Amino acid sequence: MNRNFHRGNLFASSYWICLLVSICASVTNAQDVSLERGKGHDPVVRTFDAARNETTVSVIPDFTRVIAGQLLAGSPGVQPSPTHQSIEFTLRAIAYSYAGNVPARPQTVNFIFASDGRKPKYSDTPEFRLDADGSTVSQGKIDYSLRDSDGGKIEVLRVPVATDLLLNIARANKIQFSFGTKTYKLSDTQRKDLRALAETIP
Repeated sequence: MNRNFHRGNLFASSYWICLLVSICASVTNAQDVSLERGKGHDPVVRTFDAARNETTVSVIPDFTRVIAGQLLAGSPGVQPSPTHQSIEFTLRAIAYSYAGNVPARPQTVNFIFASDGRKPKYSDTPEFRLDADGSTVSQGKIDYSLRDSDGGKIEVLRVPVATDLLLNIARANKIQFSFGTKTYKLSDTQRKDLRALAETIP
């Protein structure tokens, strides 16, 4: 069930998230922003960008914690912990887009990873491997970018996965991405996030 939220507060948070992971642009032009809540997973976020005539559907792992952290970061008197790292290599979003605001099946679904890029670690790692339940199911090239942020440089790794393949592996018990010698295994909650997003695909 979709629930519309007050646009003023959500736009600020959605804008930061979308800027970070490059999922969607100009969220301030969005005419509709809604969240689909579920049990055991983060909410599914839908944004319609009127300027682009494009809808983006995404799941933000640890949604509440990410939003709360960003809101607190902008509050007067809140000082960051001296031991806090600006951002660690982690899955920041799973998302897909389609033209217009009528649900349509995308060709690919993007997994967006981010890393503290002050010392770039993945610029020479243009390829990824996706394993599900111990078997390699996909290989391809990442879309790599290095972006500025308030905390320094951020590496963004966008990993496209064919929609049909994603629907096939959405119920896998173990899902792992490999970038060169580095690996990232989806947590139980992240796998639930993936399943929730998969269920929205026509």
